[in-house]
Amino acid sequence: MTDVITSSPAFEKTESYNEQNLELYVSKRSHIHGVIRVKGAARIDGYFEGKIHTDLILQIGKDAVIVADIHANTLISQGPIRGDVIARERVELLAPATVDGAISSPKFSFEQGVQVNAMIKMGKG
Repeated sequence: MTDVITSSPAFEKTESYNEQNLELYVSKRSHIHGVIRVKGAARIDGYFEGKIHTDLILQIGKDAVIVADIHANTLISQGPIRGDVIARERVELLAPATVDGAISSPKFSFEQGVQVNAMIKMGKG
């Protein structure tokens, strides 16, 4: 069974990288295949395979597993990503994140302990 919650006050108790309101939250027990399009911020802590599009921040928790191409304004990840990432503003990888794929973003940062096996393109366009 898929557990997808949107715009719930329960998010305030969920571990988060910042205090903004989420438009989409995918819990640790979720297993989803498909395409996600979100107008707003999203956080994924479960398994997702497919494509993810958001016009704001995408947060990926350390327990998530992402096998997807990602298009976001900003990506902040602690979890593994297998796929290509395009971020219009920045990509921030926090340990123990891993990325296998291509990353394109004007700004890119990562903590010690992050593993990146990707072609990285920095700059606009």
